Amino acid sequence: MTKRSELRIISDVGRVKIPPEYLRLHNIEGGDMVEVSCNSSSINIRKYREEFVCAITGKFSRNGQMVGNSYISKEGLAIINKQFNTKGD
Repeated sequence: MTKRSELRIISDVGRVKIPPEYLRLHNIEGGDMVEVSCNSSSINIRKYREEFVCAITGKFSRNGQMVGNSYISKEGLAIINKQFNTKGD
């Protein structure tokens, strides 16, 4: 991935508008949680992931199970099951 940058103005209350194409690139939508971290030279923002975020739906759920290294919710399992059981195979 090539490095991209744009200049933005910080509002009086500390807000910065993130370009929509950056949000799309990282599958971030309104209402998603992001993790903000900093070091001595930069502030970093990335999409928040935690152990109970389904690898299929991308939604937080405590109703699921680990499949390999991925957490799959019951909703995600239903989607997988539906894909495997579609007619026409």
